Amino acid sequence: MRDAVSSLTATVVIQASNIVSGIFLARYLQPDGRGELAAVMLWPTVIAAIGIFGLHEAIAYHAARRLHGGRAILRGGLLIGGLLSLALMPIGAVVVSLVFPEHEADEVRHAAYLYLLFIPLTFFGQFLVALFQGSLRFGAWNFLRTSVHIFTLALIFIAHYADEGGVLGFAAASLIANALMIVVACVLYARADWHLSAPDVKRRPWRDLTSYGASVHLGAAVSIIADRLDQMIISLFLPAADLGLFVIALTLSRLPLVLASTLSTVAFPKIASMSEHGDRIDVFGRYTRVALLTILPSALGLAALTPWLLPFFFGEAFAAATPLAWLLIVAAVPLSLKTMLSAGFKACDRGWIVSQAEIATLVLSAGALALLVPAFGLFGAAAASVVAQGGALVFMALRARKTLGISPADLFVPRRSDIDVILQTVDELRQAATRRLRPAK
Repeated sequence: MRDAVSSLTATVVIQASNIVSGIFLARYLQPDGRGELAAVMLWPTVIAAIGIFGLHEAIAYHAARRLHGGRAILRGGLLIGGLLSLALMPIGAVVVSLVFPEHEADEVRHAAYLYLLFIPLTFFGQFLVALFQGSLRFGAWNFLRTSVHIFTLALIFIAHYADEGGVLGFAAASLIANALMIVVACVLYARADWHLSAPDVKRRPWRDLTSYGASVHLGAAVSIIADRLDQMIISLFLPAADLGLFVIALTLSRLPLVLASTLSTVAFPKIASMSEHGDRIDVFGRYTRVALLTILPSALGLAALTPWLLPFFFGEAFAAATPLAWLLIVAAVPLSLKTMLSAGFKACDRGWIVSQAEIATLVLSAGALALLVPAFGLFGAAAASVVAQGGALVFMALRARKTLGISPADLFVPRRSDIDVILQTVDELRQAATRRLRPAK
């Protein structure tokens, strides 16, 4: 679990950076401005997630399976990603023109057009990071995924103290941070040996990438729509301040998801690298059970602290988001477990099951939103998330039993060995912290 320890350390740094930036943005912009910034970033993010065609996951998978040389894998991904970016940017411009009409504030509309640059930046950045992840170079992978958040935090403060704060300035800070991360990734890439295996000249990487990407793309695209559908509905039909409250509540509620995301990103290449089906299933089940044992206590603790955390960190203006946060914390538990199951299915080359699950999530979310938002507003949107994520988790557990032969008990009933793994990981974290705090001789 050493890789999990280093990844968890990186995730703690990422989360700390996000918390600091989130607190600053919330206090500086207040609910109205925070909602406007969320809307500006929302639509390009959704377009990029839909249009990436699963290429980042395909790169990680093929790097883990060592089917091609690393350089060939990246060249194939960049070729397809560049073509996709050229097609998606005009689509994004049309969406922005519809969502942010001429009567909107000039700064918000200009920021929305500027943030379309996020599409090519996130493509190239994710492709580079995925190559490091799939090749099990977790040191570089953790450094890169951490750096973009640190860059973002630093640039937000620079924009503020340079009197360039506001929606436009903070959107630009996010873009520059992504560009800086790509520069760092290119330096690390140039210094690494990427001959992961002897390339098979008869196989073309871009064909394998598109084939695998197609198998997971539908699930990923539907997933991002299902995950952001509530925010899209709020941004279109409710005031910007409502979106600001919802985004802060959602940010706080997703803290348990950090643990699942860390474990899933470590588990994915390890499951995929196993040659025997039985070994893959054992690793799959162990990581899912460990995730459950860490997610539930963290969710309960977070719920207890929420009434104090929101006003203390984000300001009294966001205290009204406490009931929203409670509902979203409940939804975060099945969402976190879904993240683990998705990684396991993809690593076992069953990406189509993830697609089915995300379609189920979208259908449940759309139906619940249609019924609950008109009657209960923001609280209806939060309750819809509980319904959608819970139903989708049940679906995935049933599909795991049917297609992989792994029972719900193997996934969700903890074993003594799982507790031992957690205790070992905690001890490794303690030892690592002790070594770093010990003064040099």
